Amino acid sequence: MSHALATAIRPTSLFATSSSRARRRLAALLMATALAPVTLSLIPDSHGRFGIVRAFAKENITIDKIDLPNVAGGVTLTGLSITGSTLARAELEALLKSTGIAGLADKLEKFDADRIAIASVEWRMKSPKQEMTTVYEGFEATNIKAGAIERLVMKGGRQSGKMKAGEKMQNTETLIGKLSMETIDLAGLFRWMGTSDPTGKAPMKVLHGRYDLESMDIKMEDATVHIGRMTAAGFKARLAKQAPSDIIDIAVESSIKSEDSDNGMKMLSYFLNVYPSFEFGGGEVEGARVVAKDKATGVTFNGGMGKITFAGGAAPLFSVSDIVFKASDPAGKEDGGFSIKKVAQQGDIYALMMLGMKEVFTAAPDAKGAKKSAEAQRAEAALRQSVTEAAKGLTIKDFGFKLEGIDADFPPAKDTAAKSGNAKAGGKEAPAGDRVKLKLASFDATIASFVNLSPTRVDFVLSNLAVPLPSKSTDPGVASLKAFGIDTVDLSARIKATWDEGKSRFMIDDIMADMGKFGKVSLKGELGGIQRPLFENPVQNWPVTLMGGNVQSVTIDLENKGGFEKVLAQAAADQKKTPEQFKLEMSGMAPMILGSVMGGHADAAALSDAVAKFIRTPGKLHVKASANVPTGVTMMDFAAAQSNPTVLLQKLKFEASAK
Repeated sequence: MSHALATAIRPTSLFATSSSRARRRLAALLMATALAPVTLSLIPDSHGRFGIVRAFAKENITIDKIDLPNVAGGVTLTGLSITGSTLARAELEALLKSTGIAGLADKLEKFDADRIAIASVEWRMKSPKQEMTTVYEGFEATNIKAGAIERLVMKGGRQSGKMKAGEKMQNTETLIGKLSMETIDLAGLFRWMGTSDPTGKAPMKVLHGRYDLESMDIKMEDATVHIGRMTAAGFKARLAKQAPSDIIDIAVESSIKSEDSDNGMKMLSYFLNVYPSFEFGGGEVEGARVVAKDKATGVTFNGGMGKITFAGGAAPLFSVSDIVFKASDPAGKEDGGFSIKKVAQQGDIYALMMLGMKEVFTAAPDAKGAKKSAEAQRAEAALRQSVTEAAKGLTIKDFGFKLEGIDADFPPAKDTAAKSGNAKAGGKEAPAGDRVKLKLASFDATIASFVNLSPTRVDFVLSNLAVPLPSKSTDPGVASLKAFGIDTVDLSARIKATWDEGKSRFMIDDIMADMGKFGKVSLKGELGGIQRPLFENPVQNWPVTLMGGNVQSVTIDLENKGGFEKVLAQAAADQKKTPEQFKLEMSGMAPMILGSVMGGHADAAALSDAVAKFIRTPGKLHVKASANVPTGVTMMDFAAAQSNPTVLLQKLKFEASAK
C-alpha cells in the first residue's frame, strides 16, 4: 500500500491535510469511492499485494488468518468467511497475489457470493513521517453480484498512530463507529481506478450509493475531536483521462523525493485529469466537537459546530451552522470566544481555478530558456496541457457566500501595553489593553453572470457590524469618532452592480454606507458604452472602454441620523460660534458657492435651495446629475472641463430635493 494512498484515506488525514486544497480533494475523492474504510486495503499499488480477502471459490470458504505484506507495511485478515462464491479457492489465492490493478475489474465481474464476513482487518503503514496501525472489525457484505455488493456493514474500528508535527512525533488514537454502505460496485471502482479514457467523456456510472458512518473520535496529546454521524448520497464516476492509480504512483515518488519540486507539478497535472471524472452527492455531518489545551499558557479551548451540509456535482455547496468556540484560563474560568450562527458557500471553485490557471499560463510564456532540468520542463509542459484540456468548455457558475450571527469577545493580548509604549511607567504596571469585541448580523456576497473570469453581477451586503471603540486608544481617528459621541461603530454597507449587455450599460445599483446613529450615504450610477470585450480581457481592453465609454447618470443620497449636527457643532466650536449661527452662515454661503460654479445653469437655483435647506434642517438630501444627450458624458468632456467647466455643465441636468 503506497504511502500517499495511506495518507489520503486514513481517517485522521482528512484533518491533517486541510491546508492543501489538492490533497484535501484527493482525500475526499478516495473516501467517497468507498476505498476507506470499506476497501482501503483492497487496492494494490505497483509494488504491494491486496488486503481484504473476498470469496472467490465455488464453495464456502473459511480462512482463520492471512498476512499480506507490502512496501508500506502490511495487512492481516482474521476470521474470513465466504458463502456461495462463484470463484474457486485457487482463483481467490491468485487474486490475492496480484501486484497491480490491471485485469482486476474483469475478474471481479465474474464473482458472485451470498455473503462475505471478516472478523477483523489490521492495516499497518510506516513511513519516515508517520506510523499507523488501523483495525476494522465486523465486516459483512451481502448479495454480491458481478463484483457489486448490495449492502456492506462494518461494526467499527480503531487506529493508533504517530505523525510528525514539526520536530516531534505526535501520538493519535482514533475510534471509528459503525459504517453501512449501499450498492458498492467493486468491479466498477477498480476499473475506474486503473483504466483511462483519453477523451474523458465516457458516461457517468454510479459506483456506490448512500453511506452512513456513525461517528469518529480522535484523541491527540493536546486535543480531542468528536465527529457526529456522517451521511452522503453516493458517488458516480467515468473513466478519467489518466487513471487515478497513476496519482498514487506520483504520490509515492513525492514521499520518497519530497525535496523534488517537480513532483508538485506532476501531481497537479494528474489530478486535473482525474477531477472531472467523478461526482459525489449531497451529505451531512451531524456536528463536531473539539477540546484542546495550549501547554504554554494553560488555556483550554472548547469548540463545536452544528450540522455540516455539503453537495457536489452540478450545484456544489457547503454550509456549517452553530459554530461556538470558548477559551478557559488555567483556573477553568471562561475568558473569551466567538460564535457564528451560519457559514455557507456555493459555487464551482474548480471551474474558476482552471480558467484562472489557463489565463496565467496564457500570459506567462513557456520558460524554455530558464535554467530548468529536462524533467522539470516536461512536468511544466504536462501541467500546461492538463490545464488547457481541463478548461475546455468550462464556464464559471454563480458564487454565493453567507455569514450570519457573529459574536466575538477576546481578551487583550498580554503584550498590548508593551506595543503601545506603556509597558511600565515609574515602576508601575501599565493598565491592561481593551478587549476585542465585535458583532455582525450578516454578510452576503453574490458574484455571478461571469464572462470569462469577470463577474458582471455583484452584490455584497454587510448588515450591522458593531465594533466598540477602544477606550485607551491614542489613534486620531478613534479620538475623532469619540468627539462625535460615537463609542461603538455600527456599520451596514452594500455594493451592488449589474451589466446589461443588450444596452451596453453598467448599472451601479447601490454603493451604500450606513453608520447607524450617525448617517447614511448612497451612490448610484449608470455607465454607457460598456462592451463585452472589457469583461473578456479587462487588462487589455480597459483603455478602449475608458475612451469609448460614458457616464449617463450619478445619484447621491444623504440621510442624517444625528451625525451632521455633531459635525456642525464641532466646526462651530472650532470657529468659536454657536451651532445655529454656523448653520445660518453655511446655508447662506451654499447658494453663492454653487452659483459661482454652475454659472447660469437652469438647475442651479433648485440645487442651491436643496443644499441650503439640508444645512438648515438636516434630514435627507437627494441629488441626481444626468446626461442630457444620448452619448452621455465622455472622457473628452471631463478633460475639456478642466479648463472650461461650462463644457461639462452644458451636457448635464440636475434634480435636487431636501426633506
